[in-house]
This record gives sequence, structure tokens and C-alpha cells, in this order.
Amino acid sequence: MKVRQLSDDEVARLSANYGDLIELLSRSELDTESMIGILFKAAMKLAVSADYDREEVLGVVAATYDMERFMRPSSDEVH
Repeated sequence: MKVRQLSDDEVARLSANYGDLIELLSRSELDTESMIGILFKAAMKLAVSADYDREEVLGVVAATYDMERFMRPSSDEVH
């Protein structure tokens, strides 16, 4: 899982997909624990299917968590 330069089109598609995902989760009326479980299951299924190394995936999860914790976004903020 390497960081790479994204094209403007890729950034736009990622942003749109992220927005769609947040909207879907908001409409689901599931509790936070359930949503986290669904998202982790989906992420791990993708990682296993793509044959990523376990430690590499967990490193990305940790880095993402640390970044979000540092940024402290509000619950309604989409970034």
C-alpha cells in the first residue's frame, strides 16, 4: 500500500465515493459500533482479496486513526 500521486479525476472520484459512503451510513440508522464492524469487515475483505500483508494493513489503519484523532473532525464534517 504505497502513497502515489492521484490525478484530478481520481481525487474527484474518491471524494464522491467517500461522500456517497457517508450518506449511505447516515441513512442506515445503525449504531456506531455496527457501522465500524461493517466497514472493517469490508476493508479486511478487500485487503485479504488483494493479498496485502497483515502488518501493512494494520499500519495503514493505525496511521489513519492517528490522523483523524489529530484532526478532531466534527461528526458532520466530510473531508
